[in-house]
Amino acid sequence: MSEETKTCQFCREEVLAVATKCKHCGSMLDGSSGGASESEEILADVGANLLRGWEGVGGRLKITSRRVIFKAHPFNIQRAPAEILLSDIAEVSKRYSGGLVPNGMLIRTRAGVDYKFVVWNRGRLIRIIESRIHKA
Repeated sequence: MSEETKTCQFCREEVLAVATKCKHCGSMLDGSSGGASESEEILADVGANLLRGWEGVGGRLKITSRRVIFKAHPFNIQRAPAEILLSDIAEVSKRYSGGLVPNGMLIRTRAGVDYKFVVWNRGRLIRIIESRIHKA
């Protein structure tokens, strides 16, 4: 008996149709909650853009004690949330928008998936994430 599958909108790998999180890149898929649970402490909650192909998707970036969550505003074309477990993060670093503007942050997962954000005060956010991933 074969099970139905769907394609992850972030890494384009096949996952089970009932999956709420991609087993390949760790992103939350369409239909998942994308919010912080009561057992998590919210460490930062800021406006951000997540670069997805040609679109800079506007929304909110939350860093919790367990994960990084991006929830898009409803007026974007690409509205699916993204979730990165802190334990899955291999690297977090500064990046430059357009190669010039110092407002970017790169999160690279252990699976090799890159999440490129445009944020204000990226140094603070990077320090929060680094302090949490070094504890794990």
